[in-house]
Amino acid sequence: MFFFILIKTDKAGNFSQRLIERVKSLYNFDDTDQASEAVRNMEERIYVWGKTVDMIKDHPLTGVGPGNWRVNFPLYGSPPQLPGVNDEIDRQMVRPHHMYLHIAGETGLPGILLFYAVGLVLFIAGFRLLSPTKYPGALLPASLLLSGLLALALDMSFSFPLERMEHAVLLTLICGIVFSTLEGKGATGPRKWYYALAIPFLVFCLILGKEKWKFDYYIQKSIDYEFRGNHEATVESALSGMSKWIKLDPVCDPMELHTARGYLKMNQFDKAEEELDKALKYSPYLHRIHNTIAVSQIRQEQYQEAISTLKKSLLYCPGYNPSMINLAYSYYRVDSFESSKQLLEKIDLSRDTNLLLLYADIEKRLEMINAQKQNNGGK
Repeated sequence: MFFFILIKTDKAGNFSQRLIERVKSLYNFDDTDQASEAVRNMEERIYVWGKTVDMIKDHPLTGVGPGNWRVNFPLYGSPPQLPGVNDEIDRQMVRPHHMYLHIAGETGLPGILLFYAVGLVLFIAGFRLLSPTKYPGALLPASLLLSGLLALALDMSFSFPLERMEHAVLLTLICGIVFSTLEGKGATGPRKWYYALAIPFLVFCLILGKEKWKFDYYIQKSIDYEFRGNHEATVESALSGMSKWIKLDPVCDPMELHTARGYLKMNQFDKAEEELDKALKYSPYLHRIHNTIAVSQIRQEQYQEAISTLKKSLLYCPGYNPSMINLAYSYYRVDSFESSKQLLEKIDLSRDTNLLLLYADIEKRLEMINAQKQNNGGK
């Protein structure tokens, strides 16, 4: 009924077209030149799930820490490049699309067992409402609530519903209805100490929410200024958004990465390196940080150091286009022309005239080197 109403009220036809395309993607496996979106998603998620299991094996008791899955996952390898995926996409994984593996990876086996226990308590409480003698008239509502819980439990095996506001609100409402009904049946009077316990929690949530809002607001402002080329404002906004509570944005970038980029644009290399050192403490395996460090080294003509740094970036995110270009250029500057040429051949050069000119110059230099070797051999 819900989808019927949406389709009927969709005058422009946008929702209907997106729905048709989504359904077609589920069974379109005949495209031999380019894998369908459904196949790519399936292969990528299976790969990520397997690597998350490896993470759990390495940290079975404590996990890698709450919020640290996205920080540590690059150690286990980014998903391989799949057919049909734009090679310029920044393949930074921020979640495994599997709530149970995500929790186990961050909190270890004790954490996931506790999560299962809480869910089991909720299901048992819901099943108690199905008793027609104790709770007359609750059979249908309780059945619907349990169906919603089961749907959420299944969705957690393929997605991250608790990170979505609407799903979190739904779960909160289900918990409130179930436990308030059970409590109301045998309650003798209000228990005010419940509210006293909630006050510190609410205060903490308000403080954390304020810090998160400030962090997100200023990081977006710093990104906007960076795109406009206003580097002083980029640094100023990033410094204003620094927080003791929040360190990483949704794609795992520390605020210090944005201040470092601003300082680099102003050629203040010492300050940039200081900010990048701080950024590495919060996200040590993030390829964008290592690439930015390499940019600083290249601009200071420290090409050998840049090569080493860029290899780290590509280790954590193979195929990351900016790092491949920077590494090719660094090889070129240290006269390692063959290595530079091999990297450039993996990149689409048609979009950048400077890369085309660089490739042509490398070929010319290699021809000269080969001709000189032949002449020396003839002598």
